[in-house]
Amino acid sequence: MGSVRNPGHIAGQDFLNAIDRCGLPLKLDTPTQGDGNCWVRAVEQQLERPEMEEQLNQRSRQLLSIRKPKRYLALKKSIAEFATTSQHPTIRRAKERLF
Repeated sequence: MGSVRNPGHIAGQDFLNAIDRCGLPLKLDTPTQGDGNCWVRAVEQQLERPEMEEQLNQRSRQLLSIRKPKRYLALKKSIAEFATTSQHPTIRRAKERLF
């Protein structure tokens, strides 16, 4: 396990345990920058994995065709647009809990 000096390692091991426990097809490549935008950064990292390419829909493929420096903001904008316009019941319930 990690130490007080290396809390990312502890969190990383917790993530690996959760991924294994849930049987998710996710991998931890590099630590995700913890700046409040870590979820979007982690999604971007997973979308870039070679084994994910065949599973991506057209919209995700378009996002990956955007140059790397601008891709993060495009992905963040796409997620925000989905969250604000979606009528999916799960998203609607989540919004109702917030307001």
